[in-house]
Amino acid sequence: MKCPHCGAENPEGVKFCGECGKSIHNELTCPQCGHTNPPGIKYCHECGHQLTEILSQKPAETAGVSAPAEPTSFVNDRYQVKKKLGEGGKKKVYLVHDKVLDRDVAFALIKAENLDEDGRKRVTREAQAMGKLGDNPHIVSIFDMGEINDQPYIVIPVMGGGDVEGLIEKAPDHKLPLDQTISIAKAVCQGLIFAHSKGVIHRDLKPGNVWLADDGTAKIGDFGLAVMTDVSRLTMEGMMVGTVSYMPPEQAMGGEVTPKADLYSLGAMLYELVTGRPPFVGDDSVSIIGQHINTQPISPTWHRADLPPAFESLIMLLLEKDPEKRPSSAKDVLAALESIEKGDIREQTVEQQVPTENPLYRRIFVGRENELKTLQNAFTGAMSGQGALMMVVGEPGIGKTSVCEQLSTFVTLRGGMTLWGHCYEEGSLSLPYLAFVEAMRSYVLDREPDALKKELGSGATDVARIVSEIREKLHVEPRESRNPEEDRYRLMQAVTSFLKNAASVKPMLVILEDLHDADKGTLEMLSYVSRNLSGTRLLLIGTYRDVEVDRNHPLSAALAELRRVSTFGRVLLRGLNVDEVRRMLSGITHEETPVGLAEAVHRQTEGNPLFVQEVVRYLTEEKLLARSGGRMKTSDITQIEMNIPEGLRDVIGKRLTNLSEECNKVLSIAAVIGREFRLDVLEKVAGITDDAMYQVLEEAKGAAIVEERSSVGAAITYRFAHAFFRQTLYEEIIAPRRIRLHQQVAQTLEVIYASRLTEHAVELAEHFSYSPDLSDLGKAVEYGEMAAKRAMDVYDYGEAVRLLERAIKVQEVFAPDDKARQCDLLLALCVALYAVPDIERMIVEAESAFTLAESINDGTRAAMACWYGVGGVFQKTGMNLLDSTDAVRWQERMDKYAQPDSLVRVLADTFQGVMKFWRGDRESSIEHFNQAYELVNRLGDTDTMILVNNRILAFFNTPNFLARRIQIVENFWNTSRTGIKDMERLATALQNTGSVFLMTG
Repeated sequence: MKCPHCGAENPEGVKFCGECGKSIHNELTCPQCGHTNPPGIKYCHECGHQLTEILSQKPAETAGVSAPAEPTSFVNDRYQVKKKLGEGGKKKVYLVHDKVLDRDVAFALIKAENLDEDGRKRVTREAQAMGKLGDNPHIVSIFDMGEINDQPYIVIPVMGGGDVEGLIEKAPDHKLPLDQTISIAKAVCQGLIFAHSKGVIHRDLKPGNVWLADDGTAKIGDFGLAVMTDVSRLTMEGMMVGTVSYMPPEQAMGGEVTPKADLYSLGAMLYELVTGRPPFVGDDSVSIIGQHINTQPISPTWHRADLPPAFESLIMLLLEKDPEKRPSSAKDVLAALESIEKGDIREQTVEQQVPTENPLYRRIFVGRENELKTLQNAFTGAMSGQGALMMVVGEPGIGKTSVCEQLSTFVTLRGGMTLWGHCYEEGSLSLPYLAFVEAMRSYVLDREPDALKKELGSGATDVARIVSEIREKLHVEPRESRNPEEDRYRLMQAVTSFLKNAASVKPMLVILEDLHDADKGTLEMLSYVSRNLSGTRLLLIGTYRDVEVDRNHPLSAALAELRRVSTFGRVLLRGLNVDEVRRMLSGITHEETPVGLAEAVHRQTEGNPLFVQEVVRYLTEEKLLARSGGRMKTSDITQIEMNIPEGLRDVIGKRLTNLSEECNKVLSIAAVIGREFRLDVLEKVAGITDDAMYQVLEEAKGAAIVEERSSVGAAITYRFAHAFFRQTLYEEIIAPRRIRLHQQVAQTLEVIYASRLTEHAVELAEHFSYSPDLSDLGKAVEYGEMAAKRAMDVYDYGEAVRLLERAIKVQEVFAPDDKARQCDLLLALCVALYAVPDIERMIVEAESAFTLAESINDGTRAAMACWYGVGGVFQKTGMNLLDSTDAVRWQERMDKYAQPDSLVRVLADTFQGVMKFWRGDRESSIEHFNQAYELVNRLGDTDTMILVNNRILAFFNTPNFLARRIQIVENFWNTSRTGIKDMERLATALQNTGSVFLMTG
């Protein structure tokens, strides 16, 4: 970037020229608040307003129009103008002489353009706040205030030393001497102590708002955003106010602002005073605020090696994301500064040391302007009731999550909220609709019961079936299951209504990650919700790897349906260009990056952001890249390019080898557990001490291999930073050790989750299925069945089919001679296949079950297999059942194997009655129905009774059968009074007996 003043070349993204020290940006004025911003940003640093394109214009003088004359006095000639001191985005400041009090003062004339009623209130509030603070030596006093021709003004003392921002601009490398920095910091602390004691929070503390008197005394000014704790807030909930480079996370997100917010801003200001740059820089305000919320600052000593450790720790403590972790008050900060200042400035005086992060291992986000603009526009549309579904697509490591994080920050700044849900690879934590459950669970835990109850409405009992926290918070029980198809529809509708109602409170973004790993229930839920987005303030974002979704992948069929939704959109992420790679390299290393290096990395990585980051880390760890004099030392680009690994997996493998042997060993065990793993599980399997475990995880976390995650009400968990880390480690484990580790993980999970086995049945089934012990394989089958039943209970039939298929495969290995057990699993699979529905396959599996049952002379199982076979044929042929040889064959088999006085005999007689009726043999049909009716009443099975009665009601509607019909209706009434709520319970009864198909007709 060339300096417009001296022509010197400077790194991209810097604010001031390294040669002449002058600003190298053309300023951009916000049309909303008048604040002066650097070029290229999209949202105002002062108020967050979207900046429209501003066309450069010549000054009025060059256009032949005389510039308006500067005023010579104000307020009826009381304030005589001596000269103009300066002009900013919000005000013009003049040096004036107060004729009444015979003194020179500064007269700040507030610009009235775009100054609405709230703006005027802010001006008044600034004067009130400063007036309330009285005459404190470290706070700029206010002498007078009022209005001239509808322009507010404030009269303050003349600050001959200018502001601290000017000091930074003029200082060598924009870094102030340490003694001067501490002096300014102490004065600011003294001002804050006084302001906070009066109940005033500044909320916009920054170098430009700290002024210097002629003697160098620092004073806090510009309380235009100040909040007095004894007056109501004038800003709307969720509105971002303040300057983004110094803004605390809680203020950016519209949360509660306390005096500790000013301490965070003080930390950001001190960071800039000692390093010459704010703690976070980015392409725009959204990017900067996103880092305030999510990213740890780089240690100041990375930019300034002579910084005392105590001073560095104090700055890092002030910049803690959690206000509770910051110093308790400005008074404590002042005490720490005074301790640092005593004697040797390098003396260690801050007790608490904050671990700092090597910038090499931070996540860096650059570019993606067009993609983000598309997604931001989609959310802007959702805010006005134009709900939409967007898919963010790309190869592994291309930055799908990073783009969504940037969008989430944008949503927060617009007063919205973001819910995240994840899909997990096979064998990891898996519950039906898990991505939606995760998203809704985070919302439910943060809502008050009354508000939550209102948003759930009548669907509370339905959503409670999949989100247990609703049961606990609202004390409701899931709705009793009736008709499976109707209940499934009710669940989909209840979830959709809940999300719509929640989005009416705050516009909402729901991000569902890794849909290529989604269960079928999640995809069906996504499809249903997406078709009902009209008129909602809800934006759905799904991410997936397109390289993993071929035409046979379940997501492929779902996408084909989703594309028909009118609100569907797709954002395809490709590799970064050379310039963006160079910016990323500079962001990672915090040094100027040679163009040749950027081009070499781009050629090898094709701009894949994860690959770029891992390559730079590898080259640095191998000392092929090194810092020297504020830039990366690259003596031989060709040698570096030759040492760049060929692929992402290769570079990850090489980076893992740089970790200690113990770290690799423990991470291999973690890889067996899954991409996400709990510390207690890992400790038990690894069998090492707590200290050793913490040391290993700190090493892995420091190298950006794993990330620490925490959630409400759950233990701290860890997650591999990318799936490739886990895959690489897992694949390197030799097969015998891998099998043994799976067994140990399974046994550990079984103990830890003893009270919640159903929720973790999928994980348990997966790990036990690898065990060499037959008893463990038996457990794998049991847990597989348990997980399948849970899926059936919440209508995720596709997932139930997948789980049962795996259980059948394990059973074939575990006990190939136990044909009865295999037959039972096949019969259960038939029920799930019917519900999917996949009738063709249901008939095939029924045939297999029948063959197994016949081979062991088990008439009951054979008859049930016939029942499913009959049901499949019935569904397949409909009213052509009479002409179906398959139907006749299945009916004959069933009649053969149904035992007398059994429920299967009831079903066989019922089906024969149906067949006889369609053949026109009404007498024989009535006889079979009567036999079924009498037997089921004698056996007393209510569910099967309802089935038989339903068939009779369906087929015999002639007058001569009226008496029997009346009797059946009376029986229904009686059974409802003795336990069955209503006739809709028939669906559950049919499912329980495997005879859902008879409802048709």
